[in-house]
Amino acid sequence: MTIAATLLLALVANVAMAEKRDEYGVRIQEREGPDPDKKGWVEALVKPPPYPKEEDLKTLDIDTPEVPYRYLIDAATLAVYKDGVVRYSLIVESPSGTRNVFFEGYRCRDNQYKVYAFGTQDGTFREARKPDWKQLTVGSVAQSRRQLGRRYLCNDLGFPYKRREIMNRVAGYGRIPIQADESYPFPGYQ
Repeated sequence: MTIAATLLLALVANVAMAEKRDEYGVRIQEREGPDPDKKGWVEALVKPPPYPKEEDLKTLDIDTPEVPYRYLIDAATLAVYKDGVVRYSLIVESPSGTRNVFFEGYRCRDNQYKVYAFGTQDGTFREARKPDWKQLTVGSVAQSRRQLGRRYLCNDLGFPYKRREIMNRVAGYGRIPIQADESYPFPGYQ
């Protein structure tokens, strides 16, 4: 093999191994676990939970200076499902006190969210007509959901924290070490 061919082969191999990064510059890693893009991943069938009660709401520290909303999560509906999706009711409150209520899921692996249902004025949920996974993009709503995922729901490898770890993070106890065991993060994960 000639020197030129060897250099060309090395260059091609180097380009193929280059790190992938998302639109925020965060490195995308190959991970183990449920992959919605691979055969075999099945999303759990979910129905909206009961409407959030005031006593179950926990304030989130989401920094959106351009949009001074307050974000709350319903501790009663927060759950990590076996399909690897964190589902919860999210309340977004404007400075005037107007609230938008969502029942949604967050897929840590791909930084995607899905709105399953919207809160109504009569205190119930209305299911979304065509719920689908949305990639987080630049913008205030997306930025708040991205912070929700990165600060509270997902570890650095793109797996969801366990529910108790998420609740500790919401309570302000910071990053909780993940305890390794053979079932983490799937199967039977909660």
